[in-house]
Amino acid sequence: MERNVSVIIPSYNRAHVLEKTIPSYIQEVTLEVIIVDDGSADETREQVKKLHEKFGVVKYVGFKQHMGLPHAKNLGVKKASGKYIFFGDDDAVLYQGTLRRLRDAIETYPADIAGANGSYATNLWQTVNMDKYIAEQFTEPLDTDCIVDFNCGKFKYNFKVEKVTEGLYIMASFMIKAELAKKSKYDTGYIGTGAREDMDYLLRHAKKGRRMVYVPDTYEVDLPRNYTEGGGCHGMSQWKYCYYAIRNSIYFLNRHYVYLKKEGYISVTKAEAMWNYCRQYFYLLWLNLKNNI
Repeated sequence: MERNVSVIIPSYNRAHVLEKTIPSYIQEVTLEVIIVDDGSADETREQVKKLHEKFGVVKYVGFKQHMGLPHAKNLGVKKASGKYIFFGDDDAVLYQGTLRRLRDAIETYPADIAGANGSYATNLWQTVNMDKYIAEQFTEPLDTDCIVDFNCGKFKYNFKVEKVTEGLYIMASFMIKAELAKKSKYDTGYIGTGAREDMDYLLRHAKKGRRMVYVPDTYEVDLPRNYTEGGGCHGMSQWKYCYYAIRNSIYFLNRHYVYLKKEGYISVTKAEAMWNYCRQYFYLLWLNLKNNI
C-alpha cells in the first residue's frame, strides 16, 4: 500500500502528551508525520527526536518564538512532500485506518477534501479502548450536509456516518489534496487561540467549489483536558483565551457572513450572529471575574 499522506501536527508546550498521541498517526498510508513546534518552551524538540528515533517517519520543524496555529500549519504544508495532507492535533489520537479511508474517499468518490468525525474523551481509558468508545458514543446518524449551526457557531459531535456523504465539512480533522493545500494558506489574521481558523480555511475552499465529503469509520478523539493542560491555546489565561475567541469570531463573521447568508447557512442578522458566537466567552469571563472577587 502506497504511503503518500503527510500528517501535519502543530504543537505548543505539549511534550508530555506527544508519546501518547503521535504513534496513532503512523498508519499504513503515512509517509511522514511533521510536528511543527510553535515556539514551545518545554522539551518538545527532545521528545520529537525520541519519536523520530523510534519511528523514523516523525519529523521536526519549528519556530523560535510562538507564532500561532495558522503560521504553524502553513509551515507544515510548505515542508510536506506527500500527495495528500492530513491536519492532526497534538492532543488527540486517531482511530486505526482513518487515514486510509480518508485517502480512498478522495480518490474514489472523488473529492478534494475528506473529513473525519471528532469527539472529546472524558478519561484516558476511552482513548485506549477506542472501539468500545466509538460503539457507545457515535450512534446518532448524520442527517445533515453541514454539522455546524452557523447561526451560533456550534458543532454537532459524535454522529455516525453510514456512507461517504458530500456536504460542507468544517471540522478540524480533515485530509486535503496537497496541490490544493499548497495554493491556499491559512489566514494568519486569526491570532492567539487560532479559533475559527479551520472554519475560515474550509469555507474558502467551499467558495472555490471544492468537493467535500464525510467518511465512515474515521475518528479523531481529543484526550481529556486535564491531561493536556498547560499547553496549546489552553496554556494561556482564561482572559486571553476568551479575548482571542471573541476577536476571531468577529473576524470570521466579517469575512464570511454575506456568503453564509446567501447560501442559507445563516438566518439571523450579522449582529445576532456575532452575539451568538461570542456570548459563551462573555459568560466565561463573567464566571472568572465572579470567582476572583
